[in-house]
Amino acid sequence: YTDDDLDSWSEVVARSLAASGTEAGDTVQNAYGYGLFTGGLGLHDGAEELGATIIPIGSGQTQRQVELMTDLESDVFTCTPSYALYLAETAEEM
Repeated sequence: YTDDDLDSWSEVVARSLAASGTEAGDTVQNAYGYGLFTGGLGLHDGAEELGATIIPIGSGQTQRQVELMTDLESDVFTCTPSYALYLAETAEEM
């Protein structure tokens, strides 16, 4: 990616987050992968562009996700829809 590509991606993600109600100062727990998949880093940069604080946990570690969500009072949780359902089931069991 070029610097312009990354700037555009950050702006688009920031706008998407804002459209969904995320605001500057919110805490965003990012459960997208930070590996070769561009979702994690793209979401991270876009949330920073918006002025949010990032919890960069990445994917997996579901019980830990729930604990961090509670302990750090995340305002926004980003992940795939199927993982959100699994996380909700895990949180209910916990």
